[in-house]
Amino acid sequence: MALQLIGEKDLDALQEIVEQWLPEASLLERRAIIAGLAHPPILGDAQFALFSLGVSRTIVRELSRQGAEARRGEDFRVLRQGLGYALSVFAEKSPEEGFALLREMASKGDPDLAWIVRENLKKKRLTGKYAAQVEAVGTLLAR
Repeated sequence: MALQLIGEKDLDALQEIVEQWLPEASLLERRAIIAGLAHPPILGDAQFALFSLGVSRTIVRELSRQGAEARRGEDFRVLRQGLGYALSVFAEKSPEEGFALLREMASKGDPDLAWIVRENLKKKRLTGKYAAQVEAVGTLLAR
């Protein structure tokens, strides 16, 4: 919540904090970063919404590289759950880029990434206005 409060006052400061923390962040710290960014009041700024998607892409890429042992851990599960919510918030604000990330994830064949995508596709913020995009990504998951 502190990251969200900072973002409400100063997006540049929040971006700087995230850029400093992200390279060395643990899985739980990455979850906190994602949760801090997935705050609709700060995503009204189109550039910041794109920044948030870029951070998400980095986190997803690194998440997909985790080995079997790490994937069984609680920290991995908590981050996965956070991503299962947050990506839909970002996709709603930047649909072209957000659905591109979801399509990319859906086509990887990674069961954890597929779970994250499925969770996001269930969100009402996407299922109404973006029904066609949701269906297209869902088709990729079914392959």
